[in-house]
Amino acid sequence: MKAAILIALAVSGAALAGAEALAQDDPEILLELASRAQAQVAGQVSEGSGDEVKQLLEEGSAYVDMLGEALGSYDLASAQEHFLAAMGAFKAASERLSSESGIPAEPGQRDPESDLARLSAHAENLKRIAAKHQVVVDFGLLDILFGDALQKVGSGDDITEVLVQIKSEITLIKEQLRDQTLEYQSERALEYAQKWLDRIERLIDAASNRGMPDEVIIQLEDARERLASATSPDQIREEIRQVMSLKDEIGLTKYDIIESRIVGADEAALELFEDGTIGGVELADMQDMLDQAREHLGGGEFDEAWELLDSLEAQLGGARDSADQ
Repeated sequence: MKAAILIALAVSGAALAGAEALAQDDPEILLELASRAQAQVAGQVSEGSGDEVKQLLEEGSAYVDMLGEALGSYDLASAQEHFLAAMGAFKAASERLSSESGIPAEPGQRDPESDLARLSAHAENLKRIAAKHQVVVDFGLLDILFGDALQKVGSGDDITEVLVQIKSEITLIKEQLRDQTLEYQSERALEYAQKWLDRIERLIDAASNRGMPDEVIIQLEDARERLASATSPDQIREEIRQVMSLKDEIGLTKYDIIESRIVGADEAALELFEDGTIGGVELADMQDMLDQAREHLGGGEFDEAWELLDSLEAQLGGARDSADQ
């Protein structure tokens, strides 16, 4: 059974390298993977398991909670960090479980100093989250409690009571963070929605260029309107999920979308040249960039083609803006 845990975590571990790519398309997959690993390890931990295993499980579970909070605020960078930390803790716990002998370990006392170190790391993470989101939270009492705990450790006194107080204060601070990041979450959600609105426009162009049925175009246009009118993070997340499902259903690939962007950029450059907005030299430079994008696309170098088109579309936008002034 423990071997099965290792295999499952190894699979999840193999996915770590692609965590960033997964997070861009479906951030929730990180929480799903981490929660699955958490459940697998928790199912194998018993009263007879060693203290180190239990502490690793607690540590990983704390990172899973922070991962959920980061996803809720559309903070993908922090979400990836918490995901990696959670999976690292669960992997270490799984390896420790597999190395334990068949004889149940003697249930011993938890090491208060290890608990203190873990809680201190958790508190520092909360401070980073508050600073990153520019949320004002008073960590004064928590710092005093940690100072008190360190004094007790130095004098050999019991710190069980102060650890309970620290845990309680951390819980209160997490609630404050959740309450005060609602506005930040809404802003990030709207920014995220705008990125997807741009993607939907490209999907519509790609579907049109491939001659897909009118009902497919209508579905995409309806999805665009629903996303544009969504205001809450939950609504936005649900609409984006539906768009992703629709994209998979109609079979539009990244190749199709890049190909459509190349066609659109080519037409836009020629249009700007014909109305005198850009000159022959600028047109030649743009067409050279398009040729490079086609080469990247043909060679399967999608990211390079995408970045090149982002740069070209920015140039096209700048030329239009100059002409309008």
